[in-house]
Amino acid sequence: MTEASLEYHITDNGNGILEKKVIQKFYIGSKYFYALQLQASNKMNVVFSRGLLPTDGSNTVIMTDKMLLTNFGHSQTLEYYKDPIDGQDYFWVAMNNKNTPSSDEYWATQIGKIQFVANTTLDYTQAPRLTNLVAANAKGKAPFSIARADGALSSTPTANRTDGGKQRLMFMTSNATDDKGSYQLSAYNVDTINAKLHASASGTVSCADLTSNLVSAYVQKAGSFEVPNKSWQGLEFADDNSVYISGGHTGMTPKIMKGNWQFTKQQTVSSSDVDDIKDVETEGIQLKGSKIYVGLEFHGNSDPHRVYSISKSDFTF
Repeated sequence: MTEASLEYHITDNGNGILEKKVIQKFYIGSKYFYALQLQASNKMNVVFSRGLLPTDGSNTVIMTDKMLLTNFGHSQTLEYYKDPIDGQDYFWVAMNNKNTPSSDEYWATQIGKIQFVANTTLDYTQAPRLTNLVAANAKGKAPFSIARADGALSSTPTANRTDGGKQRLMFMTSNATDDKGSYQLSAYNVDTINAKLHASASGTVSCADLTSNLVSAYVQKAGSFEVPNKSWQGLEFADDNSVYISGGHTGMTPKIMKGNWQFTKQQTVSSSDVDDIKDVETEGIQLKGSKIYVGLEFHGNSDPHRVYSISKSDFTF
């Protein structure tokens, strides 16, 4: 067990910004806290909200603005990106819902970039995006039929790297929405992908056409790879190409797994000092500075949305 520290309580103080749904993924910026939730009235849609980070020494974030993302579906991808071509602020988000009839869930299957614009509605078809994610490999062919996808962006922009490395966008696709499927992990230099999207007249780029731009990809076959608590929730990617996955169904002790790129080396840590474990569900994660932030949802609680952290040094590699 490793000690987890409470960092933030997330609320809207009754102003109606937050949905009565879990926060799937958050992003802690320099000024704002951002959150993604499924829309309570239509699970095909996502509500993207933000609130100022507290500067008064408190740990309560009050969400004040939101926008609606239609037909984006269930995902846990929210990664800030400063576009080096147009200088604008974007977020990489998973989108394009695919219905899974057995669970009546709508899972995202594409990844694109959007801007936060309060009080607006954006359909996924309006976003520059990558399609055919399951073909993100050296052959440009799908190893299986996609059921869900999520992505993550390594922490440091290429222009700020001092080691000659590139900022990379990685994504994980699966042919199942639970833990029983195969997984494909793929990585590209994000600025290359961004330039391709800028050059596309349609605003879309198929991963089948990116074979020459691929950095690395591989498939973990079903049964050969176990996500923490058998629950793939949050996904993050470090500058050294390490992959972090958080997982935990309601009532399970939150766990975070770290692996090197192909998971030939891996370690899982469990978080202690979390109250009411029987009501807790683990959600998304974020790497920031020396910490790993993890979103925990306390079902049936008057303070349901919280963010905790552990130290990166809790992992031994």
